[in-house]
Amino acid sequence: MKRIIAIVLSLIMLVCFAGSALASITYIGTSSISANLSISSLGIATCKGKVTLYSGYTADLTVELYRVSGSTETMIKSWTKSGSGTIELSKPYAVYSGYQYYTKTTAVVYNSSGVEVERPSRTSSTVTY
Repeated sequence: MKRIIAIVLSLIMLVCFAGSALASITYIGTSSISANLSISSLGIATCKGKVTLYSGYTADLTVELYRVSGSTETMIKSWTKSGSGTIELSKPYAVYSGYQYYTKTTAVVYNSSGVEVERPSRTSSTVTY
């Protein structure tokens, strides 16, 4: 009976650890990446993206602003910045009322040889204006 309980507990622990491992994504050159969107009462969207890289890596950081109308999503503006270490972009853009908006941040990450190693991305929460 003790053996069966031990096996069952072992299986439960295995499933829990496997599930948490699958839920987290590990990147090679990227420490963190984030996307954020806020819209002022005057309709000025502030589109922010940030990536923090490990030493020896560079990236092209792109922030895209999307407008949602029903089931149609349209990318309406995009900005790109390159660098190493921590790369941040924060850009204003005037938007129309009556729509939902979100931003998508993507980093194309390169190793010290200039070879692309990953493309992590994050999407902000949707904001209605």
